[in-house]
Amino acid sequence: MAAAAALTDADAARWSSLLARSGADGPRLLVDLERFDRNLERALARIGSRAPRLVVKSLPCPALIERVLARLPAPRLMCFHRPFLDVAVRRWPGIDVLMGKPLPAAAIRRHLEQARRDGVATDPAWLVDTPQAVDAVASIARALGRGLRIAIELDVGLRRGGCGDAAALEAILARSRAAGESLRLAGFVGYEAHVAKAPWPIGPRRAARAVARRYRELLEVARRGGVDPGDGSVLHNGGGSASFAWLDAESPVDDVAIGSLLLKPSDFDLPWLAEFEPALWIATPVLKRLSGVRIPYLGRIAGRGRDALFLYGGRWMAQPAWPRGLSTQPLYGLSSNQQMMTVPRAASIAVGDFAYFRPTQSEAVMLQFGPILARDAAEGLHCLEPLTDRHGDGETH
Repeated sequence: MAAAAALTDADAARWSSLLARSGADGPRLLVDLERFDRNLERALARIGSRAPRLVVKSLPCPALIERVLARLPAPRLMCFHRPFLDVAVRRWPGIDVLMGKPLPAAAIRRHLEQARRDGVATDPAWLVDTPQAVDAVASIARALGRGLRIAIELDVGLRRGGCGDAAALEAILARSRAAGESLRLAGFVGYEAHVAKAPWPIGPRRAARAVARRYRELLEVARRGGVDPGDGSVLHNGGGSASFAWLDAESPVDDVAIGSLLLKPSDFDLPWLAEFEPALWIATPVLKRLSGVRIPYLGRIAGRGRDALFLYGGRWMAQPAWPRGLSTQPLYGLSSNQQMMTVPRAASIAVGDFAYFRPTQSEAVMLQFGPILARDAAEGLHCLEPLTDRHGDGETH
């Protein structure tokens, strides 16, 4: 794999100097806060009058979440994992939380019971996608003697579950009405990740229009079922880092989920997101540099004009970024212990230097390195803790 998203020599030198002064002696995750802040401003400008909602799994670091929340017109989060939800309601009391996927009933019950024992207020909107899911949330609400909020998942083309036709939505609405005061409808979620991958001749623009049309049709079904989609208390969530840019005036979405794009891992290298800057990197020490490239059983037959590097760790969801020409060796394979990479013989990188990678995504990668190193505008280095659950059962996700 050739380097697809190279750092400049100057930027690599700045990072390496900071890493050396910090005593970094293994793989570290790096965040450029200047780029992060610029990406946030660009994203908010594009979202415009719609309400932005930060996706916690895509930015699993409390300090970075708080950096975003300070800039939002109203603090809103989307959570996908029960441990992250546990942390969110303790750390940011009263915050508006929308769940991004239907959780098992056991997870819902566990969160609510733990919050009650701890005296923590919590009222997330639980995502439901079937009448059975509605019944499960209603049963928990009755058992706990309190009302709960739900949001209905709509299938607007992603084909990942949710209500995709009038009959399915009518059935869910009927079950929620039957639950009486146990349930309150918070709104609807129509995720359209497929828009960004729409093939020719459809393309993202036409795909986004089809999503908006389907979303409106399903909201009309809800209206006939007694729900006023225009009620300000009913949200219409959609968007996502890869697709939010295609929301237009025809879309009913008024609550926009976004997260990964603030760091812009390489999965978001899309033409319509070109103004956003990569802000997330992996740095790892070079353990060995060997002259030439030798492959077991084959000898020195590969990589003429190249040398082999062996790195501390590897096999990450990431692309090589520095030095220029840093590349994997397919015949040698990958390793999570000492990954072999090759570089041009002229590359000035030695044992003890750092090689750099650019993650392909943020949500899983950011949880693999422990404390995150963040560089601010004054070239200072800050240590940020990733998001973990260190309260109830001590799980780490």
